[in-house]
Amino acid sequence: MTMPLEGIRVIELNRVAPGAFCTMMLGDMGAEVIKIDTPADPDNAKHFDAKHQDEWQRSEFTNRNKKSITLNLKDGAAQKILQKLASEADVLVEGFRPGVTQRLG
Repeated sequence: MTMPLEGIRVIELNRVAPGAFCTMMLGDMGAEVIKIDTPADPDNAKHFDAKHQDEWQRSEFTNRNKKSITLNLKDGAAQKILQKLASEADVLVEGFRPGVTQRLG
């Protein structure tokens, strides 16, 4: 069965639930979603301790059907990788503060 968004590539740059939920739905409809993660920090929801268990479960739920890559977007080489991925994508979903995406080029 062909999915409605099959052949569509989406790049996700999010740290908040609405964007992650949006790209989850796009992935559920067949889009290829590539999530750009930032390097882990002590408060990252991917840690498995009890303090972050609920956040981790929400993260696992909304990240289904997604590929991911970790990039330190403060690094110029990582920014070039992001720019190449974005140039080959059909959709870019970002949830940064105003001006951040422009600074990333």
